[in-house]
Amino acid sequence: MIHRPSPPGNPVSCQRQQHWRRWCVAALFAAVSAATTSCQLTPEARPGQRIDPLQHEPVIRVRIARNRAQINLGGPSEFHVQIASQPRLTVSAPLHIDRSAADRWRIVTAVNEWRFSASSITLIPASGKPFQLNGLDYPGFAQLRGSAKTAEFDVINHVPLEQYLPGVLVGELYAHWQPATFMAQAIAARSYAMVQMRRQRDRYFDLESTTASQVYKGTAHNHQARSAVRRSRGIVIEFDGKVVPAFYSSCTGGLGQDAAIAFPDAPDLPPLRGRAHGAWGKASAYYRWGPIVRNRNSVGKRIAAWGHRHRHPVSALKGLRQISVTATNAVGRTARLTLADDLGQTFQLGPEAFRHACNYEPNDLSPLARTQQLPSSQCTVKLSGQTISFTNGRGFGHGVGMGQFGAEAMASRGYSAKAILAFYYPKAQLAKLY
Repeated sequence: MIHRPSPPGNPVSCQRQQHWRRWCVAALFAAVSAATTSCQLTPEARPGQRIDPLQHEPVIRVRIARNRAQINLGGPSEFHVQIASQPRLTVSAPLHIDRSAADRWRIVTAVNEWRFSASSITLIPASGKPFQLNGLDYPGFAQLRGSAKTAEFDVINHVPLEQYLPGVLVGELYAHWQPATFMAQAIAARSYAMVQMRRQRDRYFDLESTTASQVYKGTAHNHQARSAVRRSRGIVIEFDGKVVPAFYSSCTGGLGQDAAIAFPDAPDLPPLRGRAHGAWGKASAYYRWGPIVRNRNSVGKRIAAWGHRHRHPVSALKGLRQISVTATNAVGRTARLTLADDLGQTFQLGPEAFRHACNYEPNDLSPLARTQQLPSSQCTVKLSGQTISFTNGRGFGHGVGMGQFGAEAMASRGYSAKAILAFYYPKAQLAKLY
């Protein structure tokens, strides 16, 4: 997935703004009172299980800030503040909010200050307009969830799915790309989000706002993004009556990866198996990449530190003696790597685990320059002396499903969003859920 800042675009129409304000004042506050999302998926709505059409647009929960000790919220003139079962409090913006210890909150405005104990608080813009955090506008409302052990807290944006998606498109695509690319991305992002909502129902958020899930930039004014979401409203990618978690990445390098190989908990569905993608993504700077030459000892330390962080056996790695590709998928993309250390121990890593481990940044090592980060695990690895060389690299990202640069190339040649999605998710079809 590629990152791009949200550019200035056409403003939302007055009629749409008025509709949004009315909706927020009524429906959003009702959602808070229910303390849950309004997703109407059946309890078994996950890959491999069937779903029924939805009666209402779902509300998704996106973590837009994590491990904060304090934040400043702006935007509308007033916020409704809900604190557990206490009476609703209305305060004037802007707000400064901090937390001095577990469950000890403070809200400060220009003229007042409130202190209280609670595990979480909810802030709803009274006017229904977007709220502001860290220079971005966000539709919907914010919920602050505190840590049980520290003074830190997370900020969760509760937002209707169709209001969320434009902010994903401006974070994932270049503003000048083709309408069909935006449409394909909207449908893929909606499908991915729908599946994650159901998978994460036991957690207080569904998605991250970063590449850990899909990039989300809040309220989007880009016409292409808003139009693609509006025209594809409720449409998802479906296989055998089930919503497909439509993974995508910046560029596959011509070889697609299997979802079940890249992500051990992902379903093994025909639309998510690797296939040859040809040269559609060649406009990407990462269609072919390398060499990247790095210090052998540093790479070994990063891999071991990653293993310690994720409780993986590779945490016991003592130096690096050899790295070998020991399995590939049906089209020749790396599926497993075996690492041997100076003690003769061997460890196996999947392709995504290997990429993230090589790029891991523990506190005792300097951050990697972007040019030193491994774009993908599809490459040739050679150890020589004190260095490791990564050559013959292909692609940027995990390589599962749609390649965004490839989708844009297809759109530029006149392919529709439906044709693009059929190419990258074979045997799947489109279905309208609401």
